Amino acid sequence: MVSLTYLNLPHMGLTGTIPQNIQYLIHLTYLDLSENSLNGTIPEEIGNLTSLLTLGFRANQLTGTIPDSIGNLKQLLSLFVFLDSLI
Repeated sequence: MVSLTYLNLPHMGLTGTIPQNIQYLIHLTYLDLSENSLNGTIPEEIGNLTSLLTLGFRANQLTGTIPDSIGNLKQLLSLFVFLDSLI
């Protein structure tokens, strides 16, 4: 799983929080967890996914702030976080 590059799971009925160990998927270029029922915050560890080009969390039940570590994603082209309760 460490070499996984594309993870597309919108509309999958996912619940709970985004796990901190997502940070180990360092080769991901695309991560979309949109339109599920994820709650809690976006983990700071998301900033370790420095190969990401696209990141989608839209239309979940996420709260809190977008972590500063998003700034580590220098290659990021698209960030979708609308329809959440993020500050």
